[in-house]
Amino acid sequence: MHDQLLQVILFKKKGRRLEEVRYGADMDKDEILTFLRHKTGMYLNLPGTLRKYDSVARWFLKAENPVEREKIVEKAESQAEKEKKEETRIKARKYAKVMRMVASRGNDALDSEKERLLRLLEGEGTSKEKKEDLEATLNVVKAFLRLRDPREQREEEKREEEEKKKKTKEEDGEDDDSDDEEGEEKGKNAREEL
Repeated sequence: MHDQLLQVILFKKKGRRLEEVRYGADMDKDEILTFLRHKTGMYLNLPGTLRKYDSVARWFLKAENPVEREKIVEKAESQAEKEKKEETRIKARKYAKVMRMVASRGNDALDSEKERLLRLLEGEGTSKEKKEDLEATLNVVKAFLRLRDPREQREEEKREEEEKKKKTKEEDGEDDDSDDEEGEEKGKNAREEL
């Protein structure tokens, strides 16, 4: 009994019955969030990240042309400065900074930046405020790493498409008894906003 791993059991409603889905791999919070995202289709973000800018990051990562990437970075930087709330502006700037880094050094820079941030977080003598800032930056880098995965890109695109359909139904006067979260609205059509 002692050699068994802990498991997370997710119960998903399928029609009138519940479907059991088990997760028994690494109990890292990022891995559990990934599992939940894939199995539920829910948007789950890490502290310091923004749904709208996750969409922009996905758009950026899909662009292979350096000129197109540069345009996206410039638009993200401009949009970040237009954010009304200071907290949102700070988070948005982190996305733009990561995009700028990737545009100049390539996608592999995400892995080295993650390692650099982890080393800084492990270091002693770092203030609590600085550690919180480093963790938020690390979470933005992790969002880019997650979105770099083609499987995750497809899942994110599927979620956005479902949200568009849902919005269309609501505009047509149909009600599906589900609650819209504030973050969902911000994540829609991020590409058009920029």
